Amino acid sequence: TEIYTLSLHDALPISKLRAPLLRALGATFRGPEGAGLYLFDDGSWVVENFNDESAQVEINGKSLTAPARGWLQTWK
Repeated sequence: TEIYTLSLHDALPISKLRAPLLRALGATFRGPEGAGLYLFDDGSWVVENFNDESAQVEINGKSLTAPARGWLQTWK
């Protein structure tokens, strides 16, 4: 029996997973693990920060600070 382990150093950075998915939707997003992006059909968006500290995020080239355990949004 072989045992496989996966360390954090082996994990693919979340940005490498996000980029191709968001590219297909015409959006870009950069942020730490624990920051989520919700896109809506009308172009509105919400960033949710699940971290206990504020987080620097970038959505469609605009740099923003998401508050700890908080939200940022743009409604259209």
